[in-house]
Amino acid sequence: MTDVRSNNILQGIHLGRNITALCSQFLFKEFGSKFQHEAWNPHQDNSYLNIKKGCAVNVQLMLSDNNKINGSLYAYPGSHAEEILPFEQKMSYGDDANNQPGNNCIIPSKYSKIDLEFSKGDLLFIHGNLIHGSYPNLSSISRPVFAWQTCTLGDAEVALGSNRGKNAQRMEIKLT
Repeated sequence: MTDVRSNNILQGIHLGRNITALCSQFLFKEFGSKFQHEAWNPHQDNSYLNIKKGCAVNVQLMLSDNNKINGSLYAYPGSHAEEILPFEQKMSYGDDANNQPGNNCIIPSKYSKIDLEFSKGDLLFIHGNLIHGSYPNLSSISRPVFAWQTCTLGDAEVALGSNRGKNAQRMEIKLT
């Protein structure tokens, strides 16, 4: 999270504004676990933070190859230009093996879904308003990813004040 190269990219995305991280997590879709078949609904990460458009970025470091079979992501290019879209609020984490988490948003018909594939070591930056989701892991291996949520420093106070998250336990994490 504190790597100078990734933070330089984040500074460029955030137009040089000061940034901070709010939380980090490992996402496994672990083979044999009750979460292996969990697929995330199409959602915008900013539907959880509810801060200004362009001020939230999710970063993911791929710890293995990712493809549709082992639960990789899909996205709707161009949808980052939207405000927070109407959504059905869904629990993000839970013990229900049939849970399809993600604040399921209404996708405007002008956007088309694309599947994303990654190699181990790839770094992905997701705009907070980009509509995206993931597939279930239908393979016989786990698919680990290290992810962290970032935002501009002033917006961290807004995000933390309004919703630290039941499970995310968001807090400011200094990146530099």
